[in-house]
Amino acid sequence: MPKDNYKHIQVGGKITVRPWNLTEKPKFYATHITLVVGPTGAGKSSFIEALSGDKSLRISKNQLDGYTQSVTPYEVVNARYTYKSICLLDCPGFSDTNISEMEIMDMIKKWLKTHGIDSVQSILYFCPVTDMRLPGSKLRTIEMLKALVTGSGSKNSSGEKSNEGGVTIVTTMWDTVWNLRMKERAEANFIQLRDSVWKVCACITRFLNTQDSALVILDDCRAHWGSAFGDAYRVVDEKGPLGDTYYGRLLYQDLLGRIESARTQKRALESELTQEEVRNNPALHSIIKTGLRTTDRILKKFEKQLDLFTDITAESEEQVHEPRQTTDLSVSDTRGMNHEGERTRTWMKSTLVRVQKISKNLNAFRSKK
Repeated sequence: MPKDNYKHIQVGGKITVRPWNLTEKPKFYATHITLVVGPTGAGKSSFIEALSGDKSLRISKNQLDGYTQSVTPYEVVNARYTYKSICLLDCPGFSDTNISEMEIMDMIKKWLKTHGIDSVQSILYFCPVTDMRLPGSKLRTIEMLKALVTGSGSKNSSGEKSNEGGVTIVTTMWDTVWNLRMKERAEANFIQLRDSVWKVCACITRFLNTQDSALVILDDCRAHWGSAFGDAYRVVDEKGPLGDTYYGRLLYQDLLGRIESARTQKRALESELTQEEVRNNPALHSIIKTGLRTTDRILKKFEKQLDLFTDITAESEEQVHEPRQTTDLSVSDTRGMNHEGERTRTWMKSTLVRVQKISKNLNAFRSKK
């Protein structure tokens, strides 16, 4: 059992985590709900597993193949805030190529509405400290979260909306920092995240991949929620068209970038299908055709989501057509999405090499029979 030396968490036995059985009709008014968000592979599932004290949940099993694709509630057992149970709402990863931020936010809203909940108290945003840079897509996600929690806050003493305690930044991958050079880089990234990228947030922490570290983070999360100017997110605060809100315009910008990227990849795949080396290789041709169908399906989904922004004005559209940028936590600039065609061709070449190798081995095997 971890040391019971937390300011806000009360420990009542062996701490674990279990999927919340919604048929039990939990009293959400007596529950502190925390959104668990971040880029795909940032360590969200590892955090929940560490909190459980063992790997029995197998949340991070097969992470390369099947990321979290729905909103899943977890109850922290034998640990609670004063008078409140702790619910972790695990969400699909942001900045994923197959699912938009718009889609994730819609999942969250629908889940809250289905269960009669109008607010989320806190947000834990997971960010690998080993990242060498933050691409434009992640920077837009960060700006969207800032705008989201600020919109749900109350006015501070200066008369401005402020809600810095709504988000706690959880830096991850510290257990993979194994030499002095990596440690120095990680520390520099942490300082950059704290002082520049997330400077408006009240709390930035380190997850050390242990249960005690996870509990300390939840304890800090509760402390900073107490100093915030409101809950992190309130559905009832969303009044009027989504396109009229700053965070809505950022979601719109994210969709524009995704559509541009998907169209570029679609053109690259269509071009590959006309290549003689592809036409003469049935296995590679099938792989590319499958990739093209997947890309086309994703493109149509994003375009349909964009249709929901019929309320975007010319002025709003101007505000979201900004140059894409990449921050390297020390800071650099590149146009990542514009290289989609080049990345697709590189992938095609590597796939061709693999297919040719398989064909060569298969022919050699047949000749021996």
